[in-house]
Amino acid sequence: VVSIFESELHHIIVKKFRPSLYSIYKGRVVEFRDGMAIVDIGEAIGKLPLEHSVKVEPGEEIVVCVLRPSLRGEPLLSPNLVVSGKYMRLVKGARLTFSKFISMDKRSKLVQISSLLKLEGWGIKWRSSANYADMKSILSDYENIRKTLKELKKLADKCSAPSLLREGEKIVEIIFPLEVKERLDQIRSQVLPTAPHHHHMKSIAERRLQGIIEFVEYIVERNPDTLRSIKSLYIPFFLKKMFKKRKKIELIQEDVDKGKIIILGTIENLDYDNYTFVIRRNIRGRGVYDGLNIKKEIGDYALTYVQIGKPYIVHSYYNKNGVLKGVYININTPVEIYSERGLWCMDLKVDLVSTLKGNAKIIDTDELHELEKRGIISNSLLSKIMTLTESLRNIMNNTRGLDKLIEELFT
Repeated sequence: VVSIFESELHHIIVKKFRPSLYSIYKGRVVEFRDGMAIVDIGEAIGKLPLEHSVKVEPGEEIVVCVLRPSLRGEPLLSPNLVVSGKYMRLVKGARLTFSKFISMDKRSKLVQISSLLKLEGWGIKWRSSANYADMKSILSDYENIRKTLKELKKLADKCSAPSLLREGEKIVEIIFPLEVKERLDQIRSQVLPTAPHHHHMKSIAERRLQGIIEFVEYIVERNPDTLRSIKSLYIPFFLKKMFKKRKKIELIQEDVDKGKIIILGTIENLDYDNYTFVIRRNIRGRGVYDGLNIKKEIGDYALTYVQIGKPYIVHSYYNKNGVLKGVYININTPVEIYSERGLWCMDLKVDLVSTLKGNAKIIDTDELHELEKRGIISNSLLSKIMTLTESLRNIMNNTRGLDKLIEELFT
């Protein structure tokens, strides 16, 4: 599935969690730290909470299951193994549970079936597929799992740690940036009448706005010629609906590893026709501005320039007297609306800094290349970002004054 998305949509963001969920390993205890046993499973170093009723010593071998994979870091492990079948999961030491998609009538039948099985300290988590399974299929699935457990025990007895005993379920999160949503619009329009920015607007949390999209598509279906005139009015209409009465705004720059980084500010200016925000915020804290190495001082403030659809955000920093101290440009996925509270983009690590004296420099390119090595971004997206970054550096070095720079970047 991921390879199909990558070939058709190109610039998706792919977060691959490792090791696979419910993978079973024979690991070796390395040390104890912060109430955890640290276990080497070969592919990673995992954390085993010590509240489990298992006593282990450093150097000791133990069979564990991956309960929570990690994007980058230590996965969470458990001595209570999980083995999945088509209709059920057997979980060591667990109780009987059901998928929320299983009907109450079916649950009663599954309880009866569970009572007939020789679980011997194992619990069952009934999967949604069990809702439509007959008795014969369920019993066959159970016997296959029991056979797997016997094979696992034999394998664990003869192999040394660290070793993978059984591969689990791969967990992948795929993020569709704005340009991918626009590509999905093109694909959808080949089959159905599609409003401008359909997938972008459908992804916004406010459900009351969904009806507007459906109404526009109703009009386009009956008169396709209206699409061209509607397109230029669409984003300004939504911006006015969502932000006209707002003063405060959130700008979320999501980091692959760190999660959401939220910038809170006040809307200084909003150009509806150009989709451009100017956001003011007061600078708090001490230290220096990242990349600029200029000291933060009491009274400093920032003006942040953001345009829907642009793959960069410009931060300009000032002292209390309004004198420009420096400019910082984040490179990110194209900025999009995420709710009435604000805007969202994915941080792509690389940035530019300058004091607008012909000294612009690119920073953190190593972190960008690391994203490509980890398979989070494609090589084509990496090349596109580097080309954009070089272009922005040239613009910064050849433009005198912040006003000229903003005009160059946002018009």
